[in-house]
Formats: sequence, C-alpha cells, structure tokens
Amino acid sequence: MPTNDTVLGTFQGRGDNDFIQLKNKEGQVLGGWDAEAVGYGALAAGGAIQTLKVAVNTAALLALPTPFEIIPAPAAGEAIVILSAAIQYIAGATPFTIADADNLFQLTYEGGVGLLANWTATGIVDSATDKFLQTFVPANGEDALDPPEALNVELNLTGTSPELTLGNGSVNIFVSYYLITL
Repeated sequence: MPTNDTVLGTFQGRGDNDFIQLKNKEGQVLGGWDAEAVGYGALAAGGAIQTLKVAVNTAALLALPTPFEIIPAPAAGEAIVILSAAIQYIAGATPFTIADADNLFQLTYEGGVGLLANWTATGIVDSATDKFLQTFVPANGEDALDPPEALNVELNLTGTSPELTLGNGSVNIFVSYYLITL
C-alpha cells in the first residue's frame, strides 16, 4: 500500500494530472511525473521509470543470505528509488526446505541498509508449484535513510537466514525503479 513517501495514483500537481508524486514525511510534494512522463521538482533530474527482470538460480538461492545483486550501483551522486517489486518462483523437481517459518526474501541497499521490499519465503519456494507475488514499495514507510546510505549503492536480494536447504528451482525478481540525483 502506498505511503506518504511514495504515492501512486492520479493527483493534481502543477496543474496537470500527475502519474507519480514523491512526498516527504510531512506530505509536501517534492516532485512527480505527469501523464506524459515529464518529471518536475526532485524527479526532473531523474531518469525514466525502468523495469527489469533478474533471474536468480538454485545456487544463488541456496547461497542466501549472501547478497545477490539485482540493480548495480548507479553513478556518483545518484540513488535508486524503487516503485514496485515482484517475485516469481519457478518450481523445480524438489521444493526447498526452510528451517524457520519466518524467513524473508528482502530487497535492500548494499550492506543490508533499508528494507525496500520483502516476501515470506514460506509458501513460495517450499511449494511444488510456481508462485507469483508483488509488492509496492516501501515495504514499511518507517525506513528513512540518510542520503549517504542510499547514494551510489546497489540493490540486493538477501534474506532466508538460516539458509534454504535442499531443493531446486529459481526465482525471477521484477523491479520498477528510477534514478535520482541527490
């Protein structure tokens, strides 16, 4: 569900219908994109919305919580802003074994900073059938980051500690995001 930090919908911003508005915790509009994808305010310096799909194979899943890079670190002075994320599980011949029912797959900045999205591993990778789950970001609107923590750092998939055991299969991570210059 959208929070004050990221609002998805149709709004009146600068006289046009906005597609996206970025607000601070006080609800003040910092910037947005209009219906023609023209950025203004804080988003004028950012690029267009990008969507990517990253495949995570069995070996990488078994290696979690070792971070798996989803989006490389942007250029100096830039930060990755996530709009939405989804996980697709492609079941293998044997479901994964999960040692703890509270395991999460998490999207975080490098070093585990900032929980940007998460999914409970139980019910996804311990299944014999394919699954698909999505989330709008931020996962919780309470994670405020100091600018240095979000600058020039990659976005990683982490989680599932203790590690998954046995099993095979893979996941695809889908992320919609844009870059801003701070």
